[in-house]
Amino acid sequence: MSNGAASQVPQPSRGRSQWEKLLSSRKTILIILFGMTGVLGLPLLWISHVFTVGEKVLWTILNTLYTLMLIGLAAGVCYWCYLRFKEAGIF
Repeated sequence: MSNGAASQVPQPSRGRSQWEKLLSSRKTILIILFGMTGVLGLPLLWISHVFTVGEKVLWTILNTLYTLMLIGLAAGVCYWCYLRFKEAGIF
């Protein structure tokens, strides 16, 4: 490789990445956790440095209960629909 080609290699950025900015916002992490991902977002919570361990445990418990409630609600709606279809003779 010539020296000219080596000088064209991109250098890593010295500023904060978008990922680091995301992890430093408590509001953003909680919105992602409760609004989009449910328990699948817990790793994001745990790698964030803006929450204490006690807060992480609390948010983990609350998020798990919230997710279980949403799953139960969805299962209840499905069961209710099944009963309506059964009454109508579809099943």
